[in-house]
Amino acid sequence: PDVHQYSDPAGRADLRASIAEHYATLYGWATVDPASCVTVTLGATEAVASALRTLGRPGDRVAIFEPFHELYPSQCALFYLEPVYVTLREDPKSSSWTFVESELEEALSQSRILILNTPHNPTGKVFSEAELGTIVGLCEKYDVYIVTDEIYEHMTYGGRAHSVIPQAFPRAADRTLVCNSMGKSASATGWRLGWCITPLHLSSAYRGVHDQLVVMAPHPVQYAAMAYLALPERYFREILPARYVGRLSLLAAALREAGFRVSDPEGAYYLFAAYRAVRGMGDLGPTDAASYLMETVGVACVPGDNFYGSARALAEEGREYLRFAAC
Repeated sequence: PDVHQYSDPAGRADLRASIAEHYATLYGWATVDPASCVTVTLGATEAVASALRTLGRPGDRVAIFEPFHELYPSQCALFYLEPVYVTLREDPKSSSWTFVESELEEALSQSRILILNTPHNPTGKVFSEAELGTIVGLCEKYDVYIVTDEIYEHMTYGGRAHSVIPQAFPRAADRTLVCNSMGKSASATGWRLGWCITPLHLSSAYRGVHDQLVVMAPHPVQYAAMAYLALPERYFREILPARYVGRLSLLAAALREAGFRVSDPEGAYYLFAAYRAVRGMGDLGPTDAASYLMETVGVACVPGDNFYGSARALAEEGREYLRFAAC
C-alpha cells in the first residue's frame, strides 16, 4: 500500500541503493553514495533540467554538441541560459563523427556547463575514452561543469564500450552530474523513471530544485524499477545491445540501397542519414524530404535541421540529413 503514497522526494532508499549497485557491478564505480548522491527523477528529461537549474544562472552559457536532442536548447531557454554549439561532423571514409578540439575549447572557454550525450542521439556516436579525456581536460582548464545524458548506455556495438566519467576520470567527479533513465533500455519510455548522480557538494541544491519541480518520481514505478535493475548482468552487457544490431543493419542496408549515405552507428538506435543523393529528394529541404517519404513510401523520419542550432550548421549540415529510428 505504501506505493500509493509519497516516497522520499529523492526516491526510495532501496531503489537508490539498487542504482548505486548497478554502477558498481557494470562499471566498477563503487564510490556512489546512494543516501546522499543519488536522486530519482521524473525521467532523464527532469534529471537534466534540474541539473541545469542547479548549476546555471540567467545569462550563463551552456556548450552543446550539435546535432543534439532538441530538449537541450529548449531547457536552456526555460532557465535563461545561452547555448553555445560545437558541431560534430561526419567522416564518411571512417564512418564516424568527430569534433574539432579548437572549436570545443572556444565554446568551453565561455561556458559554465557542458551537456554531453553519449551514446549520442542522433548520430549514434559513442565518445571514446580519449575524446572524453580531452573533454575532461578542457572542462578542468575552464572550470566547466559536465552534465551527462547516458540513456543509451547499454546500446553500444562493435566492441565499443560506454564510459562513465566520474569512474573513468575520478578527478572530474566533483564537476560531473550523471543523468540517466531506464526508459530507453527497458523500452518503457512512459514510465518516466530516471536519476541523477551528483557530487556531494551539489546534492542538497539539486534535490531542492527537483523537489520544487516535480516532488518525486511516481512511486509504483520506483518499486518496479528495482526489478529491472536486478536483471542479470548478461542482460545489460549482451542481450540488450544484441536486440538492436539486426534492426540497425537491416535499416541501414535498405537506406543505402535507396541512395542514402549512412555511417554505421556505434551506439543508440538511430541512423542519421544524408539524403541528397536519393532520387527525387535531392532538391527538397529536410522537412519536405521527410514529408515526401511519409507520403510516398510510408516511412517516418525527422528532418535534420531539427537537431542543429548554429546558423552555419542550420544552413549546411542541417539541410543534408534525416534521422531514422530502429527502436
